[in-house]
Amino acid sequence: MKTLLPKLVLLNIPLSLAGWAADTATAVDEPQAYTYAQSQLPRHGVLQKTSNGLLYLKVTDRYVYELLPLLPNVLSPPPYFGPGLIGAHISIINPGEIDWTAPPTLPALGTRYSFSLGHFAWAVPQNIPKASKVYFLTVDSPDLEKIRTDAGLSPKYEGHDLHITIGVQYLESTTPPLEISKKQNREPAVSR
Repeated sequence: MKTLLPKLVLLNIPLSLAGWAADTATAVDEPQAYTYAQSQLPRHGVLQKTSNGLLYLKVTDRYVYELLPLLPNVLSPPPYFGPGLIGAHISIINPGEIDWTAPPTLPALGTRYSFSLGHFAWAVPQNIPKASKVYFLTVDSPDLEKIRTDAGLSPKYEGHDLHITIGVQYLESTTPPLEISKKQNREPAVSR
């Protein structure tokens, strides 16, 4: 199924968790958030690409709006979340990983892909200033990993599991927490 979506304008903000070693991610047991995600959130998204070369699966922003309040100690949405920004997504190919002037054959943008949920985890990012932890939900999708291998890349970027970043814990003394307000635009419910 193909869907036409508007081209996104992207600010120069880091979009992946690159900068932390795969073996430094710590799995956490969040049964309430996991059960909610499994029963209430769609497990599919649409393939998109930013102008700077990030190939990603756009997923519903409900992953952040609805899971963030269920996770303790997570204070803010990711820095690329909000009006006009990319929002909730699964990074597939990061900028600079391939030559976009002569790209390999890739699936058509707008193609829909499914995934299954893995587990919640956190890591200490090196690319988000003043952040102490970033929380994410790992996902499994052989089809998304195949996009990477078909492009001549390893199935996982720097050994990281595919994931949806849910929120960021900032150093309390330097960054006030952000709130997700009910007044913010919410996406309409998407069928699972």
